[in-house]
Amino acid sequence: MSFPPPSDCLKEISHLNKDLQDTAYELQSFLGFGSFGKVFQAFDKKNHQPCAIKVYIKGEFKQNLQEIIYDEANLLKSLNHPNIVRFHGLFETSNRIYLVMELISGGSLKTLLEKRKNANQRFTEEELKKMMNGIMNVVRYLHENEIVHRDLKPENILLQDPDDLSSIKIIDFGLSVKFIDMNKNLYLNCGTPLFAAPELKKYKIYSKPVDIWSCGIIFYELCTMGEHPFHRRGVKEKPNEAVEENFTIKYPEDLPPYVKT
Repeated sequence: MSFPPPSDCLKEISHLNKDLQDTAYELQSFLGFGSFGKVFQAFDKKNHQPCAIKVYIKGEFKQNLQEIIYDEANLLKSLNHPNIVRFHGLFETSNRIYLVMELISGGSLKTLLEKRKNANQRFTEEELKKMMNGIMNVVRYLHENEIVHRDLKPENILLQDPDDLSSIKIIDFGLSVKFIDMNKNLYLNCGTPLFAAPELKKYKIYSKPVDIWSCGIIFYELCTMGEHPFHRRGVKEKPNEAVEENFTIKYPEDLPPYVKT
């Protein structure tokens, strides 16, 4: 993921703040990309609190994609879990849709993984347990409420406190869907290829297990400092081309023994 140059960010933030001049919000900095939109750190002048705002430009979307944005807002509004980003509200201007959410300032799991890799500092078993416990608690909560996330990956897992690995927060529910048997949305090819289950590529009805697959890939990457069980850097084929119904995971020689179960 490439970030826009600082000068472009400042221009865009200035432009967006003009669009927000009649609201209680003021954008301060660019945080990253979410599904279908950009995410900014902002300040709520009414409540005197920092927050995060995801911005969608209406003209860039067809009507059905705008409905997806409203669906994401309604879904977030219905969720109440300590490991899920809190939703504060949605509002619109003539050209844009804004989703206001809790600001999570501890960085992403992807950033933490890269820092640990550069420092050659593996996660301990206790650290792995804390992170995966938070992630799996969210997945269980979503599935019990008949929701499939469909885009679980280290970029969408943030930490409220970088020194507390149990402070996991799952974000970006733009591709999430309420599960209904034979729901037409549950055969769409979506998500991030490296973390997508094989059935997502086959245009067949799939269900909650696609999130479990993503969790397995995340766990493997955390254990191996960023390696993927089925895809190697520099290999040109698509990530899931080699994943068939029968496959064998090749464990790296230095994989911690407690993972080989």
